[in-house]
Amino acid sequence: MEVQDNTVYVFRSTIGDFVIKYIPSSKKWLLSVNDTGYGLFPSAAEAADSVNRQKSGFYKWDELEQISETVPCGIDQWEVFNP
Repeated sequence: MEVQDNTVYVFRSTIGDFVIKYIPSSKKWLLSVNDTGYGLFPSAAEAADSVNRQKSGFYKWDELEQISETVPCGIDQWEVFNP
């Protein structure tokens, strides 16, 4: 069964807006920051986890030694949009 998910997840950080959305053609979830893609993931939860663990592919974020803001622990803590 194909996923039909229009949900968009957003985490607004001080260095950029992280967005997770489903890409039907790849059947994966795209993680982007400020409209630049940084990775495809099997699930939205895995994409969110990569941001939390600083393994997102977005160098500016991943290399921060100290994060001065609260980072969502899971996808359920991201803002949700259903266009």
